[in-house]
Amino acid sequence: MSLTESNPEIGEIILTIGNYTVNGSVNAISENDWIKEIGQPYPNPASDFIYLDFELKGSAENSISLFNITGQMINEYQQMNSAGRNQLRFDTKNLNPGIYFIRVRLDDQEVIRKFIKD
Repeated sequence: MSLTESNPEIGEIILTIGNYTVNGSVNAISENDWIKEIGQPYPNPASDFIYLDFELKGSAENSISLFNITGQMINEYQQMNSAGRNQLRFDTKNLNPGIYFIRVRLDDQEVIRKFIKD
């Protein structure tokens, strides 16, 4: 079953995975309209730096945030990125070993990627 203009809603959905069952419905699917592609952070695990490559459909000022595993924001900044390929570089030398998340946000859309600091 798929969503189309003539079929914009799917009623009762029952999804069973192993011993877990999820019930629900779908009445909209939003497409990410500002990012064409976003990769995974590398190298992962990180030592001194971590990189994140992404491609934008148009120029935009993005909010980039770094969180630790407890959800505490470590760093946040605004960055203007141009249409096409872009690369974020984070200095991870002063981070404690553990799991971290990079969030790239534009307006109400966001993409989150996980990495490990060793």
